[in-house]
Amino acid sequence: MKLKLTSKEKSDLLPKIHSVIDTGKPWEGKQLHYAAGAVIDAVLSIPGMKKKASDDAVEGFETNGWQWDWWQKFSHKGVDYTLSGSGYYGGHGFHLSD
Repeated sequence: MKLKLTSKEKSDLLPKIHSVIDTGKPWEGKQLHYAAGAVIDAVLSIPGMKKKASDDAVEGFETNGWQWDWWQKFSHKGVDYTLSGSGYYGGHGFHLSD
């Protein structure tokens, strides 16, 4: 399993994450299929980005288990975001948290 994104993968992904931070418009990359830890680490490389703890999730990480869908909560400059992915179907999304 791949644990880190390559420099090229990060340079393709991070502008999309920054766009959500700048505009508030959600991003969805249905064709991407990165390991959860690798994409979470890439998002955490953004200065000021932190995992957001929640009552029912360790460090803000949640999963539905059997379908391998997952969500990671983040906070950046007082605004909450959610990164999501599917370990089975692939695809990632990043948006303002509800």
